[in-house]
Amino acid sequence: MSISDENVGGSEPTRWRYVFLALLVFISAAALLGGLWSVPRLVPELAAQPSASPLPPTAVPSPTPVPFGISQVWAIADEDAKTLSFRMQASAPPEQPLVEAILWYDTEAGRTPLSLSMSARQTVQLAYTATLATEGFTTTLTNGELDYWWLVRDTAGQTRRRGAILQLSASLADQAVLPTPEPVAADFAWSQQTSPHFVYHYPPDSAAERDLDQIAEMAERALATITPTLRTDVQAPLSVYLVPRLFWQGGAAYGGDTLLVSYLDRNYTGVETWTYFAHESVHVLAHDWLQPKEQGGPDGVLVEGLAVWATGGHYYLDPIDQWAAAIADSDQFIPLHDLRTGDFYYDYQHEIAYHESASFVKYLIQRNGLDSFRALYGQANHDPAHDEELVRRLYGTGYAELEAEWLSYLSSLPPDPSARAAWWLTVRLFDLMRLYQTELDPPARTLPAHIPPNWDQDLLQAFLHRAQEPVNRLLETALISAHRAIRAGDHERATQLMDEIETSLQADGQVIGSELVRRQGILDLLEEQDRAVLRADARAFQATLDPSLRLEAGTQFVTELQEVAYIHYDQEPVTLSLDLEQAQVLVQLHATALNGPPPDNGRLFVLTFIRHGETWLMTSRQPVQPTVPNPPPED
Repeated sequence: MSISDENVGGSEPTRWRYVFLALLVFISAAALLGGLWSVPRLVPELAAQPSASPLPPTAVPSPTPVPFGISQVWAIADEDAKTLSFRMQASAPPEQPLVEAILWYDTEAGRTPLSLSMSARQTVQLAYTATLATEGFTTTLTNGELDYWWLVRDTAGQTRRRGAILQLSASLADQAVLPTPEPVAADFAWSQQTSPHFVYHYPPDSAAERDLDQIAEMAERALATITPTLRTDVQAPLSVYLVPRLFWQGGAAYGGDTLLVSYLDRNYTGVETWTYFAHESVHVLAHDWLQPKEQGGPDGVLVEGLAVWATGGHYYLDPIDQWAAAIADSDQFIPLHDLRTGDFYYDYQHEIAYHESASFVKYLIQRNGLDSFRALYGQANHDPAHDEELVRRLYGTGYAELEAEWLSYLSSLPPDPSARAAWWLTVRLFDLMRLYQTELDPPARTLPAHIPPNWDQDLLQAFLHRAQEPVNRLLETALISAHRAIRAGDHERATQLMDEIETSLQADGQVIGSELVRRQGILDLLEEQDRAVLRADARAFQATLDPSLRLEAGTQFVTELQEVAYIHYDQEPVTLSLDLEQAQVLVQLHATALNGPPPDNGRLFVLTFIRHGETWLMTSRQPVQPTVPNPPPED
């Protein structure tokens, strides 16, 4: 910076001028401040009114709402004490407190729900200990798991339910005992209903009761197919006892007025019910042909041959002569003399004996007419000499000559390879069915000697219950599929199924074979669903559903299931059909809730599954109405 010389130093007059100027500035500033201080006094409107800045309002804490529900459930198994302790915590708002808790667990004793009443409470913690030595340890689950649930109810009647699984130790699980069927009530009585020609007797709450209107229509139509053929009318209504289990092939006749017929959804013979009514009604109607009735009656060839011929087949409409020709052309042919004589007719292979007999009876009627056959049937008494003389008088020749004529006729028929293949598969399948009955369903090999009013409690118990173990459900649905495959002409599939069924039976019911393994996977999934419903486990049930169903109808369905407190829930498989990627299962629902059977109890549903890797997932669940097939119309 350059500074001029005048600014450096200075004379005396110049310094006093600066002092005077500073004093003047000070006086002016003081006067200005004094004026500003006086303004509020001179102009009162400008005076500020005193006010306090408001503080933020003090927050008053609101009470935390108390949820209504069960917050926790847990259980403890004491192996040493042999006890099961079930515990839970629950709460409710003060305006609607808790008044009741209910416990259910999956043992025979625990399936009767335990109600624990209490004074009105907002929160509760409860425990219940089951002593196995006292109440027993009978359960259907054999995998070491035990399902249970708690339910609470408030003063408004609303309920909440929550369940879980108690994992048992191996040694404790080994002590579990499988349940036995509930005994038949001492005062059991058959329900009854009538149609023009039949009086139906059936157990209450059975499939027969559900379908009785259709059964009655079918029975009348079946009767109408045979009465013109036999030229015989019903003189008095026939009594029919419909039992919910299979015995032998499913039908029997007693004397001149009573039929015993199997009627159940899972009939693993594959026989249509109308054929039972037609076949057994023939026996009853032909009983009136006997003259006199007390002299023994005709042999098995005439008796069973007439019933199969008049029905049009044994189990459905069969190519009777084609199948008989296949038998005659094989080493399994049974000479008619062997079938006719002695008391061993029913010891021979059933289907072979019946179809040989039917074809021979058909030949006799075509040869000499129904009147000659009625005379033979009515006067034969199972005595070889008497019956030989009778047949010569009526037919002009003996039994040996008639058999030769019949065999000559069969040999003249053009062979039908498909019919013959179906025949031998059918024989094998029914033999396999009888092996299954012997090994895994012994009551099915019982043929009662008396009509149901004369049965004792043991026989009632056997005929009012059917086998329901997992292996029974698996193999019975597989037998039904094999029947259907034969009738559809899919002989390769039928053979594969029968091979696997036979192998499993030889291995004491172990699941062996790719087809049976896939089937077991689906039945296991049904059991998982049943257990999830019982313990109100929405997450476990959702895990069995295809994702598309979870997002749509599945959510609503799961919600509906949770709202009902089930104490029994069983989707009993009726039929199961599947290929590599998709399966359909027809199930009958057996369910009981706290307030009794729900509306869907006893109904049929079709469940559809698709394959996801190694598992199956359900894609739909639709109710279906049962249908009882009528006899096919005559050609």
